[in-house]
Amino acid sequence: MTFSDHSKPTDTVKNLDIQTAAAALMIKVMEADGVVDKLELANVIEILRNQFLMTSDEIIPLLDRASAASNQEKSLETLAGKLCRDWGPKERSQLLDDFWLIAISDNDIDFGERAVIDSIARGLGLGANDIQAARTKAEQKLELNTP
Repeated sequence: MTFSDHSKPTDTVKNLDIQTAAAALMIKVMEADGVVDKLELANVIEILRNQFLMTSDEIIPLLDRASAASNQEKSLETLAGKLCRDWGPKERSQLLDDFWLIAISDNDIDFGERAVIDSIARGLGLGANDIQAARTKAEQKLELNTP
């Protein structure tokens, strides 16, 4: 997936900055059900804008780098490990909340999205209780009750 006409190859995952690693994981969640929904993409953009205080002009190149990193690195745990090393529990927990917001943007959470979020959460050092709490929080925020 390319977000601009000027995308360039990314460095290895080892050299990724936090923003790119977080955005790459958001892309993994967004693509997990096989369909990139406009609402999911809008949520990713809004989350990046708020989380990293970015402008639209900064977000598009970030998404290009993140997409390249996501395509290059298939291991969710490797991408999550970057954030686990650099972020504390509060930031990692907030990111998990964001993943659920992305996943339920289309009013449906499919098995692939659940599996991706579970795998990323493990890579972030978060457990089943954290995963369920984040899902519940996202559902309440969007006033949904998904299966």
